[in-house]
Amino acid sequence: MDEANELCGDLCPDIPQGPIVIVPTLNEWGLIFTALIIGIYAVIRLKTKKGSEA
Repeated sequence: MDEANELCGDLCPDIPQGPIVIVPTLNEWGLIFTALIIGIYAVIRLKTKKGSEA
């Protein structure tokens, strides 16, 4: 933080203080969504397969 102020001086805006929040990127959201869809499909498929064997 102090190093950034030394390099920029008065030219740089103040660096905000606070917690760092990790937000998934669009690619990560795509992987999460795909995993959910495949998981839901697998559960439905297994339930219908069990029902047809009985």
